[in-house]
Amino acid sequence: FGGEATVTAGVLRFSAATSDPGSAPTILRRFLGVDASIDAANRGGLVVDSTGRLVGLAVSAPRAGSSVGLVLPAQQLRRTVSQLAQHGQPARTWIGLWVRPLGAARAAELGVEPPRGMLVTRLASGGPAEEAGLEVDDVIVELGGRPVVSAADLGAIATGSSSEQPLTVLVIREGRPRSLRLRPAPMPQ
Repeated sequence: FGGEATVTAGVLRFSAATSDPGSAPTILRRFLGVDASIDAANRGGLVVDSTGRLVGLAVSAPRAGSSVGLVLPAQQLRRTVSQLAQHGQPARTWIGLWVRPLGAARAAELGVEPPRGMLVTRLASGGPAEEAGLEVDDVIVELGGRPVVSAADLGAIATGSSSEQPLTVLVIREGRPRSLRLRPAPMPQ
């Protein structure tokens, strides 16, 4: 409306860095949640803190009429921009496995506190998970030091990791914890 700039104040509602994995819906944990509505007019705008430091990029609202806007964190934004500059596309990684929720009975049998843990159902032949020594029926409870509560958690950690840095995978195998080293690989084309 003729103004050169606008500013909206908001409060951070949840963060990917939160210590409580239940504080934000699983699918949203890779984003920051702010109590500012983000619509088509301000999507793609930069979000800064009260001192002017970059917090992230305004992405969207999770549903129509929501008062919580989603922000791509600055660290992830910087990594993506760097990858675009170097390679012309974001570098995505994969770990080569399929999982399903553990289920309450199996979790109790293994002594895993629900909803934590995903059951490995299939491994990609020659993929990173198979090379790391994961097996079908392993229960993944942590990847890269972060708890795994859902397939979305696992995917977000895997695709957001570097193929240059191995991750520690904590699994339960035959009722016993086991730590493995897994190196994500560039996603096949």
